Amino acid sequence: MELDQVARLKRYFFLGKLVPVYAPRKADGLLEDFDSVKQLLAGIDGDSFLALVKSQTQRDEIQLPRRNEVWFAYAVYLSTCERAEDRKKVYQAFPELAGSAEDMFTIVHYATLIQNKKGSKGLSRTVRKALTLWYKSKSESELVAMFEKNRGMYGLRHKDLIALSHINMEKVELSCLHGALFKPAAKALVENENLEPAKWKDPLCQERLKKILELKTCKDPARACELIRSDKLSAGSVPSGLLRKPEVWQALIPQMNYSELLSCIFPLTDLKVIGHRVLSGQLIKEIGNVSSLKAAHVSPVTMLIHAKKLQTKKRYSEKKKAMYYAEKVKRNNIKDNPLVGSKVMSMFKSSFDHLQPKLGLKLFIAINLQTSYATKSVINQTQVNCTEAAIALALTYFRSEAHVDVYKYTPMQTVLEKLNWAQGISYDDAQAICMSKQSPKNAQRLFVPLWDAMKKKEVYDVFLIIVPSAARGNPSCKPDKLIQNLIDYRTNMKNERTRFIVVNLRRYSPSMIHDQTKIHDNGILEICGFGDKTINIINAFATHLFS
Repeated sequence: MELDQVARLKRYFFLGKLVPVYAPRKADGLLEDFDSVKQLLAGIDGDSFLALVKSQTQRDEIQLPRRNEVWFAYAVYLSTCERAEDRKKVYQAFPELAGSAEDMFTIVHYATLIQNKKGSKGLSRTVRKALTLWYKSKSESELVAMFEKNRGMYGLRHKDLIALSHINMEKVELSCLHGALFKPAAKALVENENLEPAKWKDPLCQERLKKILELKTCKDPARACELIRSDKLSAGSVPSGLLRKPEVWQALIPQMNYSELLSCIFPLTDLKVIGHRVLSGQLIKEIGNVSSLKAAHVSPVTMLIHAKKLQTKKRYSEKKKAMYYAEKVKRNNIKDNPLVGSKVMSMFKSSFDHLQPKLGLKLFIAINLQTSYATKSVINQTQVNCTEAAIALALTYFRSEAHVDVYKYTPMQTVLEKLNWAQGISYDDAQAICMSKQSPKNAQRLFVPLWDAMKKKEVYDVFLIIVPSAARGNPSCKPDKLIQNLIDYRTNMKNERTRFIVVNLRRYSPSMIHDQTKIHDNGILEICGFGDKTINIINAFATHLFS
């Protein structure tokens, strides 16, 4: 079935492509899609476009891998829509759609790139109007929080956008933040203290801004800790000199969520404070907080990536970055804390105990446990080998869903072997079973799981194939045979909604070449690489959030 324009846009929002393939791309690479996205948007009216964007960004059950594709399409619509009424509706919705400063900066960044592509400079009148509405819609508390946590992105700062958009600070009630945005913190602090309270609707916001400015100019660690604890201020407001003080981090760590805790480990290592006994003890205690882990909904895949980075002492997957960082470690005598890495690995293994069902579907999972793959890394995360990635991904679904069967490929072409995983199995036990089932050489045909299930007359909603390279199982590089096998399975098992997903752990590019002129829903998706967004894409496709 050929997809309509809305279904194509949904696919683009999730995959960044119109063909059923997901491969990570750089954010600025989206400019290459300008012509195709412009063509997609040409026949969509403003109301329909806004309804689609809201449905993809404001629903809790939809977890896009990233929002860049949505905001790029939004910027293209503002730039290319020739219908004044539709364009007005879309830009007037800017404050509602771009809820955070990050979203706003991303849209403006793409709008700027599009203007450059068209041979113009600066911001278009439409974008300037949208920005004026955005700043005007923010309350004092939101503006202060924005000033504290996000000063800018993509080389753009709030003061740049205000200047480029010719925004009247008084008109949008930004006068109270004028000094904070346009002057050094020391001068802004004096100005804020002398500012008439009448200019602030909420005196508490003025007081919080005062503390932020004071923290930015603070040189005393004790006073900095006092300011951080009094108003739960973030690390973004702390002067770089004070970030080398362990006591400052002791004040910051309790304010962090679980994702921020994981992200701060490497900065603490670079600053040479990770070895501080009290600080490292506090960090390990917070990382080991099961309640925080459950509340953050951090997936085992994300935990595995963090744990392996610490275990292998490799922060970067890119060769150049890894080389420069290795030189930096040697030059500055940077030492890690193995106790922190051990705790993260421990929490990765325990994270399987806190998974909640998300799909409510029956899954058939097939993995390739060929011996050589235990020493070959996945493409996006070179710290993780293919066997570890396959086990972690398969176990995530086995532990979270009620009906999951996990099989492995064998040396025989049409034979799969079911893994004897018990309910509630731990990662260590699952890994031990998989290691004992390794083979020097396995036959790998992508359609065999479909044949196996059809032969046993088993009805599955999703087939998830996790292999280092799907090209081995599809030497023709065409999806036709696989599509026909899926059609046969759907017909025989009377389940027209069955999905077939292939995860290519070691490929940057897809193994199947799709017809670019016919955009169909064939029920097949290919995912290249492995990362913390892999599960989001699998879940969305399995539950038919996009085709």
